[in-house]
Amino acid sequence: MRRFLRVAALACALGAAARTHAFVRSTSTPLQPGQGVCLWWKPRHITYLVNMSGYTGASCSAGNAASQLAQASFPAWMNATRSGETSPCTDFTFTYGGETAGTSLGYDQTPGASNTNLVVYRTGSCADPSIVPAADACHATPGACAARFNCWDHAGAVGANTLALTTVTFLVDTGEILDADMEINGWDGDSGVPQDGTGGWYFTCGGAALPTCSSPPYAQSACNWIDVGNTVTHEIGHMIGLDHVCVSSYPPPYDACPSPPPVMAPTAVLGETRKRFLTADDTEAICTIYPAGAATRTCVPPADASAKGGCGSGDAGIATLAAAILWYALRRRRQARG
Repeated sequence: MRRFLRVAALACALGAAARTHAFVRSTSTPLQPGQGVCLWWKPRHITYLVNMSGYTGASCSAGNAASQLAQASFPAWMNATRSGETSPCTDFTFTYGGETAGTSLGYDQTPGASNTNLVVYRTGSCADPSIVPAADACHATPGACAARFNCWDHAGAVGANTLALTTVTFLVDTGEILDADMEINGWDGDSGVPQDGTGGWYFTCGGAALPTCSSPPYAQSACNWIDVGNTVTHEIGHMIGLDHVCVSSYPPPYDACPSPPPVMAPTAVLGETRKRFLTADDTEAICTIYPAGAATRTCVPPADASAKGGCGSGDAGIATLAAAILWYALRRRRQARG
């Protein structure tokens, strides 16, 4: 039996009996860290493609610079090195497979099908009739409008306030990841509307020293609004099977939050670039799950009395998980408007 689900922020606590790190792993059971299965890649070498052709703005010198910054975000995870050590503690690697015009997400189960791990920049909302006609048949099929018009096709909890969303397809019974796709909620280019997320977000490639954009139409070449690198580095964490930390409204282990807050903290503020760089907690996450020269750490059934923490088995089939990074401070938004 094949079944497809879409859920948000899930976690698997590792070593719950003696936990020294805040990181949590994505799992198949929402907010039940002792159930389900943790998500993980079987291969240690993953290829991804990038489609930044829809980039709207001036700060990233069009899609080329945005794509380059997205690519430059992957080595942060690949080069994770513990404090006091001189070489990476993981051998998990990503390879840039080139630019693509592809816009479709998900995993094709057809035998022999070529599946793509995609990083794609969406331009504006699929709910905007100036982008997708209200009567277009694509509205009847989830994901169809995004694939056809390369627009942001999410609402509700993952709607306008979301900067980016990563969808992971995995085997339900083992947690093995089959495919991971990242969508960036890009600006629709409408300079007449204050850019507050309702028409996508204005992404930039500036460093922290550059002034922050303060008002529409956000055409400055030297500004730092929503940083591409900050956002993509966080979403890569979801691609490898990590979930959020520092979620105070959730029960343990989701609420744990070391200082400084890790890359996998779920929110960002205007001009933030610190998530381009891993903290000790993020480093420990990838090096615990994918340790250099050692076996990948997968979940074990809780019936195994020798296990500390871990996750149980799930139903057979394939499912999808979606996790997002949000921009949180409405107060900061009002300040940004001046």
